[in-house]
Amino acid sequence: MLALIVADDLTGALDSAVMFAARGMRCCVLRHPEALVSADLSDIDVCAVSTGSREGGRNQARDAIAAVLAALEPPFPDYIFKKVDSRLKGHVGLEARLLAEGTGRTCLLVSPAIPEMGRFVTDGYLTGTGVIGPISVASRVAETEMPLAIPEAKSDTDLVHCVGLARSETTLFV
Repeated sequence: MLALIVADDLTGALDSAVMFAARGMRCCVLRHPEALVSADLSDIDVCAVSTGSREGGRNQARDAIAAVLAALEPPFPDYIFKKVDSRLKGHVGLEARLLAEGTGRTCLLVSPAIPEMGRFVTDGYLTGTGVIGPISVASRVAETEMPLAIPEAKSDTDLVHCVGLARSETTLFV
């Protein structure tokens, strides 16, 4: 498996996986972390799993990430993505920290921008369509206490460029 996407809801898992499928990659989407245990991922390029943890409490989020990690065995996929709500709702910092620690990632690249929807990251703040006021990206992941990159993202080209600069084996993409 080339990439694992851990999403905090099913819609996020589906939205993320479809982008890879549109490029010809073999994808699967799992509705809960426990499904990773029995899933045959031998011919899969990208697996997206929903933790269903966005609306729950911190303990539920912690347990969901623990279930994902318990089902994974090294070597981990080259790319690991923590898919979050584009307005940074949910337990973004907690889940990112646990997933990074559990997979040996040592830094985060965080960009909740969706330029085609009018959402951008500028000077470390998420702004644009559907965002009432600027949201500090760093404040939403502060509890990770990890090195952090928050690239400017005003276009899809910006997003592609920043992903290309990161070292996949040490970076958790959020």
